[in-house]
Amino acid sequence: MSFFEKLFLWVVMFIFGYVGVDYSIKAYRVFMAQDTPEGRLVTLCVIPFIGLCFYGIHILLKEFYGQYDDKLHIFNKLPHFGDMLNKRQVMKIIRKASFHKYYTRDGKLLDHVKISDDDKWVCILGGYMPVDLICGYNPEKNELYSIDGGVIRLPRRAKKESIQAELNSFFEARGICYTSMPKKANSRFNLFLNVPKSEIDKADFSRVRYQWEKATAAKVEKHSTEKYKPVSKKGRIRNDFFERVLSDKDVMATAKAVKQKKVELSHYLDFDAYKSEFSICNGVTLLEQLEYPANKEGIDFLFRCLGDVDEAYFGPAVDVLQDFPKSVLQEKLEEEAQRAYENVDVLGLAGLIYFAKQIGYEIKYIEELKSAQNAVKFDPTKAHVANTDVTKFDFDEIAAYGTSAAKGFSLGGMAYKEQA
Repeated sequence: MSFFEKLFLWVVMFIFGYVGVDYSIKAYRVFMAQDTPEGRLVTLCVIPFIGLCFYGIHILLKEFYGQYDDKLHIFNKLPHFGDMLNKRQVMKIIRKASFHKYYTRDGKLLDHVKISDDDKWVCILGGYMPVDLICGYNPEKNELYSIDGGVIRLPRRAKKESIQAELNSFFEARGICYTSMPKKANSRFNLFLNVPKSEIDKADFSRVRYQWEKATAAKVEKHSTEKYKPVSKKGRIRNDFFERVLSDKDVMATAKAVKQKKVELSHYLDFDAYKSEFSICNGVTLLEQLEYPANKEGIDFLFRCLGDVDEAYFGPAVDVLQDFPKSVLQEKLEEEAQRAYENVDVLGLAGLIYFAKQIGYEIKYIEELKSAQNAVKFDPTKAHVANTDVTKFDFDEIAAYGTSAAKGFSLGGMAYKEQA
C-alpha cells in the first residue's frame, strides 16, 4: 500500500470516527437535557449509527489490507498445512524424506531453502510446506501464499536482504510466483479438489495445482491488455511457454505458430528447459492439439513425462500417447523399460508398467526378467544364464503405486500420503 493510499484510508477512518463520536455526544446531551419521546428516539438511533460507522471502517480495512486476514497463519514447523492436512501423517512423511539445500539452475546454493529428493516438499527457515500448494511470495509483506487462499506470515528474520534474495531465487527458478493472492483462489481450489475435504490428504495436489493455474491464467488473460503471441513480429520466441501455465487459448496459438512453421516443434520439446512440472503440461497440451502424426516428434518428450507417476503431466501424457500407433509404443516401451531397469529407476518403471497396462501390453523385457528371477530362486546356479544380474530386480509396487497391485493404482498424490 502506498503512502497516499494509507493517508486516504486514515482520513476516511478519522471522519467516520469523528462523526460517530460527535453525534453520540450530541444525542446524549439532548437526552439528558430533555427527557422526551423525541429525545429518546434520537438516543436510540445512536447505537446503529455508531455500528454503521465502525462497519464502514471494517470494510475500508478489508479493502485496503486484503481479504485474507482470517486466513493469515503464523509460521511454525508445518505452517497452515498442519491444519489443512493430517499433521501426524505429514510429519511421518517428512521425517522419512531426505532434504538437501536447493540449487538454482545457474548453480547458486540456497542456504535457507531445502527441497526433498522427490521435489514435493520444501523447507524454508525450518517450516515444511508442500511445493504443489505454495504459489507466491511477497518480500515486502513477508508472506507466502497458498493456492487454497492461505497466507503464511514468515518469521521476522526472513526480512533480511540475503534471505529475501534466496526466496526470490527459489521462486524465480520455478517459474510460477504470485506477489499477491490471486482473486477467488480458495473457490478455485475447492472447484478442482478431486476428493471430499474430509479426505483432503488423498487429493492429487499436483493435478489440482495445474488446473488451478490454468484457470487463473485464463482469468488473468481475460482482463489483460497484452495478448499472448508465441512469436513476436521480429521473430523472437517468447519464453512464457516454459515459465508459467498457459490457457488452452494460448497453447492453441502456439500450435498454430508451429503449424505455420514460425517456430520449430523441437523448440518446445526440451524437457529440461521448462521451469516447473506445471509448465511442462504446456508441452503435453501442445502435442495433444497437434495430434498424430504431426506430434510424432514428441514421443521422447511424452515418455519422459511417464517418469514420475506423481506429477501433473503424467496423466495427460498417457492420454496423448494412446493416440500413437500401438506398434510404435510397444517398441518404445521395450527400449525405455530396459533403460529404466539398468538405471534402477523404480519411478520410471512404475510409469511405464502403468502405461503398458493402459494399452493392454505386457512389456516383454520385464516379463523375461521376472521369469529369470523366478528360475534363479529355484536354482541359483542358473544366475549366470541371464545377461544381467536378475537377482537385483525387485520392483516395489507399494513404493511406486501406493498399493500392492498396479491395477489399483490411482494417479498422483502419493507424495502426500503415508505409504504402507
